[in-house]
Amino acid sequence: PANFDLSAWTAAALCGAEVVRVGSPLARDAGSESAESQPSTAKADGAASEATPAPPAPPEPPAPPFRVALYRSAFASDDAGWTRAVLDGVVPGADRRIPYVELRDADLRRGGLETRCDVLILASEDARVLRDGHPAGSMPEEFCGGIGAAGVDALRRFVLGGGRLVCIDRAADFACEIFTREELSVFDAAALLPPAVFSCPGALVALDVDVASPFGADVAPSIVVPFVGSRAFEPTAGGVRGGKPPPEVFARYRAGDPHFAGRALGLAEIAGKAAALRQVVGRGDVVLFGFPVLFRGQTPAAFPLFLRAIRR
Repeated sequence: PANFDLSAWTAAALCGAEVVRVGSPLARDAGSESAESQPSTAKADGAASEATPAPPAPPEPPAPPFRVALYRSAFASDDAGWTRAVLDGVVPGADRRIPYVELRDADLRRGGLETRCDVLILASEDARVLRDGHPAGSMPEEFCGGIGAAGVDALRRFVLGGGRLVCIDRAADFACEIFTREELSVFDAAALLPPAVFSCPGALVALDVDVASPFGADVAPSIVVPFVGSRAFEPTAGGVRGGKPPPEVFARYRAGDPHFAGRALGLAEIAGKAAALRQVVGRGDVVLFGFPVLFRGQTPAAFPLFLRAIRR
């Protein structure tokens, strides 16, 4: 699969480092000093110098004034696993743990989500898998049925009543299904492009980030992220009605040609389209990431977008 090329030789770009294309072999700087020519740190009498004491560990940050929940389906979602790793602060670039609870299908069907969390995260998973889960009888009952109709109703009540739903990549399709076009007035424009015009099974693309937005405040103006059969949003026909504010787009695919590296066809078709946005829905809101913002825990340049999205 082409997307496996995203992991190693492009890691520096995903970390936000400056990447320069090199077309010829690198020559060693003749003026550089070898390790042997560097001054010794030993004392004149041959005794080793005293080690500098390590600085004290920073104090543990106070618990955030919001409650975060991560949905965990009966399927083994790798994106949910990487989301847990980022929330647990165990991957480079995510160095502080954010308290959260995990909610399963039964928790969502039971309702009352507002008593459990202020922000609910849906990691990348197909809309059908989220909605329907495993077929009845294919495994023990508690692992069948997905979120189901009762869970969908609970999610809608949660958002309309003031909660925030954060959807990553494929989970954005599910959000667009469960809310009406008047409530969530965007659609995935990339999904409507024919394969002969647009195809991106695995590549890196450049984003332009709105650093004036609260969501982009900790992010560089331009970053590189994966696009693995992902999404590019546009407003629905007719736009937003009834005086409702339009979607707040805080990251777009770079204008012109957003292609950075990897296998892709027709990426210019999504140039300038929304990659990440927030829209008010009822008294709450929905945040959509059209790309895998936490891809394998290897996208620290994009982590702040996610971490800002789960704040209230």
